[in-house]
Amino acid sequence: MNQELITQIQTALAPMSEKIGQGAAFGWETVVRQQVTFGIADLLVAGIALVLFSASVFLWKKAIEEDLEPVVFFCSLILFSLFVINGVMGLMRLMNPNFYAIQFFLHLVM
Repeated sequence: MNQELITQIQTALAPMSEKIGQGAAFGWETVVRQQVTFGIADLLVAGIALVLFSASVFLWKKAIEEDLEPVVFFCSLILFSLFVINGVMGLMRLMNPNFYAIQFFLHLVM
């Protein structure tokens, strides 16, 4: 981050941090921990979606025989998309929870 952006963020957060006072540090730590929790939850959902996607792939053979292939295909597509999106978001939140904590506070201010 460049210095100008950091200054803008500090300026935007200054009124809120003055109001919060001593609770600001605790609030910051809580929001960072919450972002880690969100990341873990996203990875759990991604894992469940991956298991269900794997199961749906095995059902394709039976679905072809019973002419249900489009239904299984769309279910598999949705599960795979859920796996990719939640997996990426979960990893991003776990790798950089401070960024998402800043984003959370900026959404409160704006």
